[in-house]
Amino acid sequence: MKSIFYYIFAWALVITMSEPSFGEDSKTPGVALRLDPDYRDVVIPSNIAPMNFRVLNEGASFEVQIKSTQGKPLQLRSNSGLFELPENAWRNLLQANKGEKLLYEITVSDRNRNVLLKDGITNTIAKEEIDGYLVYRLLNWQFSTYSSGTIGIFQRNLANFDETRVFQAKDRTGGEGTCVNCHSFARNNPNPMVIHVRNTTYGKPMLVAKNGTVTHFDKTGGLLAWHPDGRLLTYAVNRFSLLIHTAGRSNDIFDGGGDLYLLDVDANEIITDDQISSPDFFETWPAWSPDGRYLYFCRAPKAPSERFREIKYDLMRISYDIPDKKWGLLETVLTAKETGLSIGQPRISPDGLFLMFSLFAYGSSQGTQPESDLYLLDLTSHKYAPLSAVNSDRTESWHCWSSNGRWFVFSSKRRDGLLTRPHISYFDVSGNAHKPFIVPQKDPAYYDTTLKMFNLPELITGPVPVDFRDFYNALFHPQRKVVPTSQISDKQVQSLQHDEGSPRLTPYSHPNNR
Repeated sequence: MKSIFYYIFAWALVITMSEPSFGEDSKTPGVALRLDPDYRDVVIPSNIAPMNFRVLNEGASFEVQIKSTQGKPLQLRSNSGLFELPENAWRNLLQANKGEKLLYEITVSDRNRNVLLKDGITNTIAKEEIDGYLVYRLLNWQFSTYSSGTIGIFQRNLANFDETRVFQAKDRTGGEGTCVNCHSFARNNPNPMVIHVRNTTYGKPMLVAKNGTVTHFDKTGGLLAWHPDGRLLTYAVNRFSLLIHTAGRSNDIFDGGGDLYLLDVDANEIITDDQISSPDFFETWPAWSPDGRYLYFCRAPKAPSERFREIKYDLMRISYDIPDKKWGLLETVLTAKETGLSIGQPRISPDGLFLMFSLFAYGSSQGTQPESDLYLLDLTSHKYAPLSAVNSDRTESWHCWSSNGRWFVFSSKRRDGLLTRPHISYFDVSGNAHKPFIVPQKDPAYYDTTLKMFNLPELITGPVPVDFRDFYNALFHPQRKVVPTSQISDKQVQSLQHDEGSPRLTPYSHPNNR
């Protein structure tokens, strides 16, 4: 198995680049410049960490000059082809040249200093910055035991390479058998935050961090979405089953539950309605419009697991009046009949003009389907189209807008077909998405040396203000443990309390988070 991974990763590094941008006099005929990661022809934020890279062409000496209109160029040499850019000089160059081109000239020489290759690339520095932090879930490839303690939520400072733990229940008192699941924020704000957890002893609570206090809410669910006001929290109650195949695709996910509920975190009250929790439909993937008027979600007619390939989800929305606690009428936004595919994870841009979503063959889990692509729906014209500049022939999923709407992050398996990696794309004022780039790491070979998957990448404007020990104590030693009250039926209460699967008996990572 190890040799297979090495083969796949080595193959993924062989990247043929496009035409350079420095002119014919800087191009070496017949020799293609090969870089990893592929930081070429991309739009980058001025507050991004140094985009370190490797030159994969053979040579004994490597040089790079990086320059723009203003400021001192960066000039570096390397004997290995690996370039780690100086952080302060990189930051100063980008900040001084917002909206300008960023030019790279790369020279490869042999032992006798004969030039083997001289080529260049051009990137663009955007005028708009990206939110400063990225929060994601790290877990082992494909199947992870809950007791391993390796599943956790982490945050990355995008201006540098600092990564810190938000929550991780390692194997210690009470930590065994813990799956750290979905997480969510309201309007890219680190306060409030919620993490859904599944534990063999403590059940499946939500840990809600708000104004410095973490509250343990019992008997709740995952696939979370905050209302913009930071008071209502929408979640789905699912019954995920992992389907293992002996031929063809290795596995699929079937959701035999699918009901939506609203939790008023201030009043400790659960709210629902037959229109979002119907006995005849699977409902999932909640998302609020930026103005807070509409709850978007996906639903499909209920069917048994034997027909899982026939299940395709439509995109719906319904209005909700918070002061009067009054629901509007259910509206159909886009149907699987129109698309021919299943719709998942709607996310609305901060200006309310666009809705980004996934399309894939069937079911509600795009993470296991290589066909999953990102699409954009214009909420004014109601036309939709694939994000051609973004999609690859591998799985695209788990997208999130930045607070200013000029960037989005998503998970992709494009690098090797196995592991999800976070990618960033610029979204311009005309509604066009640009070529994405993988989140930079200090070591350019990092993504070839780790088997960790990055899931649910969420952009936030600042660091999570709660210490990871506060989340830990809220789960295992809660000072504020709440069982929300509700006016819903006994049948719905039973659905709320159903068993999603014992972590002790089902040693898999949360299936939708792959």
